[in-house]
Amino acid sequence: MTALNNKNSFNVELLNSNNYHTWKFRMHTLLTELDVIECLDQEFKAENYTEEKERNAGKKKDNKCKSVIVQCLDDTQIDLVRDEKTAFSMWKNLENRYEKKGIPGQLALRRKLMSIKLTEPDNLEVFLGEFDNIIRQLKATGAEVKDEDIVCNLLLAMPKEFDTVVTILENLPASELTLDAAKAKLRAEIEKKRASNVKQDKVEGKPATFFTHRDGCYLCGEKGHYKRDCKKFGQRSFRRNNEKASRGRSEHGNSTRDGYQGNSSNNSSGNGFSRNGHRGCQASGHRGHYGTGQRGNRRGRSNFVEREEKSDDIEPGICFMSNVNISDSDTLSENELLFCIDSGCTDHLVNNEKYFSELLMLKEPIQIAVAKSNNYMNAVGVGIIKVKSKINNEEIDCTIKNVFYVPNLRRNLLSVKRLGQAEIKVVFDSNEVKLYSKTRKLIGIGHRDNLYEISFKVTNNECVMECMSRGYHF
Repeated sequence: MTALNNKNSFNVELLNSNNYHTWKFRMHTLLTELDVIECLDQEFKAENYTEEKERNAGKKKDNKCKSVIVQCLDDTQIDLVRDEKTAFSMWKNLENRYEKKGIPGQLALRRKLMSIKLTEPDNLEVFLGEFDNIIRQLKATGAEVKDEDIVCNLLLAMPKEFDTVVTILENLPASELTLDAAKAKLRAEIEKKRASNVKQDKVEGKPATFFTHRDGCYLCGEKGHYKRDCKKFGQRSFRRNNEKASRGRSEHGNSTRDGYQGNSSNNSSGNGFSRNGHRGCQASGHRGHYGTGQRGNRRGRSNFVEREEKSDDIEPGICFMSNVNISDSDTLSENELLFCIDSGCTDHLVNNEKYFSELLMLKEPIQIAVAKSNNYMNAVGVGIIKVKSKINNEEIDCTIKNVFYVPNLRRNLLSVKRLGQAEIKVVFDSNEVKLYSKTRKLIGIGHRDNLYEISFKVTNNECVMECMSRGYHF
């Protein structure tokens, strides 16, 4: 009984006006260990015992339970139990004070649940602890709280920065959208943002969302600035040499940078989505063969070849939509292609071969990982899609290259990662998503319903199909 003489021996924080539910849990555990928990369930009454020995044992247990309760109360709480004769009545007084059961208590807690918001993403764990505490208190009042209501309240508490992951969770099947799954996805998003911030610190002035494999100036080749900020930009001798190099490259075809290229309807230089335009060996630069055995130039290699190599800087293919077919034929015209803008998808993915102007069928399908364990979809082809983007009264011809054909894909996905690598800036707001070229020209605009979506008009539905192996350079 030495422990009872030491106020701090139980290592339980004293009850105050702010910690009742945590204190109650600790006390239940402690009183169970001391074998006096039964005193909270049934009040001690001497007349209930016929034997003197049993009566004395019951009284001793009740006194012990009272002593433990009193020693774990802050001085400001002593008056709540001072006049009580049994441990049972002490406990009931504390419950009546802090457990607001019934409609009034439920209303107060529901208001608190609706008003709680995550203001600082870095404080996610603290927020989740507060959220869970409110749910526990609400259940303690006798309120019926459904699991789906808990998840909905959690997602509604997220700030704008989590719109993408909230949209992903909204589109999961109901059986998979559990509280634990939602928390895991939110935690993963926080880790992703932290990793992006680390990368951003390493590259001066570069947005974390749009990292490419080729950091630096395209004019002089040095890192730390862009072409528009280059000191050599505008110098006649440097520009003349650069133009000669450009003419030399054009002899092998319309070579493009690691990005998107297109033309407006008035044949002026425009913006679109064309990747690695010239057809030939990416290592030697000559036509007539493909560099199957050459590994010198990685920038010209196709997405599906890259994913075959085990390299630290190449991410595996991932998308966040489940493999359930949804037909848009009732709402879309025959030549309209609707994309969801997806920040988690590593490649552009389309679910219908009719959109392709060129489609190369793979001899061996590529597995695309879905954002749930042990689930994959097969990409059976890769190709080119030619579309028009209408901005006001102007139509811009665009070519989307390296698009994977995934028949079981739920929705067509346009990868934010690939757009970023192509120097296409994606801007989200509450109702719209906009695509800007590297020259800051608006080249695409979409709207948000449940997802951020953007549509294009397909300009060539006559698909040329070929068969290819995994080693083909596209």
